Amino acid sequence: MPVSPDPKKKQLLAALPDAEWLRWLPQLEFVEMPLGQVL
Repeated sequence: MPVSPDPKKKQLLAALPDAEWLRWLPQLEFVEMPLGQVL
């Protein structure tokens, strides 16, 4: 199993204020997205 990247290295998540980050943190889960896949 690959090591999950640090979510705070993602610019959108890193921009969250600490209080919001702590509120969202329990809800986050790692999802593999192949290059080119669109949500």
